[in-house]
Amino acid sequence: MFTDNVRVVPRLSVFNSLSNFLHDHPFRVIAGLGAPLVAGLFYTQQGKDHLKLSQKVMHTRVYAQFSVLCVSTSWLRGCERMNEP
Repeated sequence: MFTDNVRVVPRLSVFNSLSNFLHDHPFRVIAGLGAPLVAGLFYTQQGKDHLKLSQKVMHTRVYAQFSVLCVSTSWLRGCERMNEP
């Protein structure tokens, strides 16, 4: 069934539903990927006993900023590419 050059599907597969959700909510995805990433980075810093807590937090912050920036740019670029004709 076609309506205005758009195919209407009565029920989408799980993969298509998930893809649509991820495309419709990019900032939820970035937050969902970024929060565990930052927590994991902080957890790995805990093994460095020669550093003070403030240094561990600062290292985590620097690594996390770079990591979340990479996730954000790659995810939003992917969303932008999906919008292209």
